[in-house]
Amino acid sequence: MYNSLTDKLLFDYYMIDCRRKESIFSPCPFYLDTKTLNNMKKSAETLDFLIKRIIKNINGNFSDFQEYIKDFKFKQDIINLKIPLSPMFWIRYDAFIRQDGGIFFSEFNYDKPCAQREILVSEYLETHNNLNSGFKDKFIASFKNIINDFFKDHVHETFNIAVLIDPCHLEECHLSFLYKDIMEDSNFHFIAVGPKNLKVVDGNLLAFGKEKIQVILRQFPTEHMDEVCHIEKILDLYNQGKVLIINDPRVIIGQCKSLFAYLWSLIEKQDKRLSEHEREVIKNTLPQTRIFKKIM
Repeated sequence: MYNSLTDKLLFDYYMIDCRRKESIFSPCPFYLDTKTLNNMKKSAETLDFLIKRIIKNINGNFSDFQEYIKDFKFKQDIINLKIPLSPMFWIRYDAFIRQDGGIFFSEFNYDKPCAQREILVSEYLETHNNLNSGFKDKFIASFKNIINDFFKDHVHETFNIAVLIDPCHLEECHLSFLYKDIMEDSNFHFIAVGPKNLKVVDGNLLAFGKEKIQVILRQFPTEHMDEVCHIEKILDLYNQGKVLIINDPRVIIGQCKSLFAYLWSLIEKQDKRLSEHEREVIKNTLPQTRIFKKIM
């Protein structure tokens, strides 16, 4: 059907078109040795478990991290959400192999992570020993399970899902079309919306003034949620369990660049909130980080 792999990526996977489209991907597969792979996987799982614990206890046992979170509008409203943290649909850790052995993570992407397309493409190419075999089916099932679990009494209802994007961010915009292509069916209907296309009317969340929305798939940054129309009312609907937001905006806590400094401060203080295993993983995989105070 297509003359080249690039054409398929452009039209079937919504890759962004650019002058370098023929050279932005590797011409050959990249393989990891088993030891490195297991190190990345197990370390990421340990850190993810810890970060979720911090998020869930941001107003309790880990409230001291709040001073590390930069200010943005509605920060406190988001941090003070009472509804239990829903499962995170998609997280990406940026991992690197150290030249002298071992690995390190440069960033945790919890807020609106990308790379779904690249993993889907790797599955399409059927590369040898692909770690992501079966990813598409798991991706779809995970998304729908999160929704069905949240709306336990309405599992057979048709859900309208607003993919909230910033139209100026092409990557997220293109991904909204990809989500629709691979996940839409008779029970799950996807609608791409911008920050000005949502309104709360008579206790219902509407897209474009008419489509009733049950789920927001958020590809829009938490720190700019003040740009979203009726955001306070939307957060209130979420807090009441009437609307689901994926990923929960509280995940911004896990993406704060200052989180590395906070975790290292716990290490240096030998803080008992960290297990011995968590301390070792932090020491081995996170660059030592400190907050520098500006001297006037």
